[in-house]
Amino acid sequence: MNQIITLEEMKPHLQIPPLIEAIEKGMRAFSEGKVLLPPVGHLPFKLGDVHVKSAAYIDGEVYVIKIASSFGSITDGMMLLFCQKTGHPLAVLLDEGYLTELRTGIVGAICAKRFASKRIEGIGIIGTGNQAFFQLKVLREIFPHEKIIVWGRNKNKAKTFAKEHKITVVDHLDELTKTCNLIVTTTSAHEPFLFAHQIRPGTHITAMGSDQIGKQELDTTLIQKARVFVDSLEQCLAFGEASHAPCSPVEIFTGKRETEEEITIADLTGVGIQDLAIASYVYHKIQETT
Repeated sequence: MNQIITLEEMKPHLQIPPLIEAIEKGMRAFSEGKVLLPPVGHLPFKLGDVHVKSAAYIDGEVYVIKIASSFGSITDGMMLLFCQKTGHPLAVLLDEGYLTELRTGIVGAICAKRFASKRIEGIGIIGTGNQAFFQLKVLREIFPHEKIIVWGRNKNKAKTFAKEHKITVVDHLDELTKTCNLIVTTTSAHEPFLFAHQIRPGTHITAMGSDQIGKQELDTTLIQKARVFVDSLEQCLAFGEASHAPCSPVEIFTGKRETEEEITIADLTGVGIQDLAIASYVYHKIQETT
C-alpha cells in the first residue's frame, strides 16, 4: 500500500532517544560493511543545490531514496521508502527537509557522546542557521546541564539566535574557543575560520558544514593536528574537511578518543544510512498506530 505521510503526522513519533539508537545501529552496520551506499547525487544551481542519497541494508527489508534541497534559508525535500524484495513503493515521507536536519543533529550528538572529553566545560555552536538549531535541540537532551555558547559571522543573527534559545552569545570566536571544549560548526563557509592556535588541548570539534566540494570550516593545520573521525571515508576524502589536508581518518565506529588531551574532529558529510534509519523508524511507528 502506497502511503503519503506529512511532516505533521511524523512529528509525534520523533523522540530523540530511540532515534539515536536507530541511527547508531545503522552507522555501526555501515562500518561493518553491511550497508549498500551508492554515491551521492548532486544538482548545483545558481541559487541553491539538491542532494540525492540512498541506502539499504544488504539483508534488509526496505530501502530509501532521499531528495533534499537547500535554496538560501529554504530547505525542503522528501524520503521515499521501497520494499527491498519487490521494489514496490511503500511510502512518500513529505518531511520538508526536517528529517534530514534532525538526523544530522542526532549524528552530531552521537559524535559528542563518543569523542568529547569526560569533563565538558562548555559547548560552543558556530553558526545560526537551521542546523545550529537542530544541534542545539539534540545536545540539550543529552547534556542538559552544560553551558552553551553561540558565535556567528553575522553578529545580529547570533544575538537573535541566542535570545530566542536562551543561550549565551559572544562577539569574538576566541571567546568561544577559550571557554568551550566541545565545539560544533554548522556553517556553509568556503574558507576556514577555525584555526589550530585557537583550540585548547582536549577539545572535540564536530564539523557539519563541508558537505560538497568547495566548502571548508577548519584550517588544514588543525585537521593535521587532530585525530579525525568520519561518517564515510569515501565522501569525506572527496569533499569533507578531511579532503583539505593530509590525514589518516577512521570511521566513527571504528575508533575512539585515546587521551583526554588530544584534539578530535568528527568530519560529517551525511550518509544515506542515517536517512534510512530515521525514515524506516518513523514509517514503522506510524504503521503501528494506524
